[in-house]
Amino acid sequence: MPVLGASKVVWGWIVLSIIMSLVAHASGWMFGVLAFEPDRVLRGELWRLATWVFVDESLTRIVVTCLMLHRFGGALAESWGDQALRRYAIAVLGGAAVVTTLLAVVLPPVHDTVTIGGWSVRYAILIGWARQFPDDIVVLFDNPVMAGKRLVPCILAVVGVFALINGPLTSLPELLTCAAACCYPLAQRAVLRDE
Repeated sequence: MPVLGASKVVWGWIVLSIIMSLVAHASGWMFGVLAFEPDRVLRGELWRLATWVFVDESLTRIVVTCLMLHRFGGALAESWGDQALRRYAIAVLGGAAVVTTLLAVVLPPVHDTVTIGGWSVRYAILIGWARQFPDDIVVLFDNPVMAGKRLVPCILAVVGVFALINGPLTSLPELLTCAAACCYPLAQRAVLRDE
């Protein structure tokens, strides 16, 4: 497992997620300011394209997101380097927000979409890790669960079910995040892993 703090990108992402989520939970109204809403982005609130990825809806989910960032994001940072991980996050998560905003221009129901980034962040990190390490095994409570190559179809199936339940336009940021993460060209390993 990577050491917390070994990657400045991962460490910064975790700290920002904790601080922004706690502030949003403490105030209540900050969720409305930090969440991604295409309609408000189109009216000039451009910060929403970035802030939504640092906010999660419950304290339990903040912890899960931070643990996933530490474990899977840390492995990606170790393999790719901080710059490549930063580019991946901006391209996948920022790209999903920008495309959703552009689609809101032609699809009026997307205007009212309100999204915070917990699920999208988890999907992006897991898909990136699974694609980079297809033969590595996800271990949960000391039990092997699944190889990376089997994780991507499972994530896509879960996202697809949620999209069917909630509606594809409501789930557009998550769907676009998954599509971007699946299509993103894998970075070359910056550091050879000792095995």
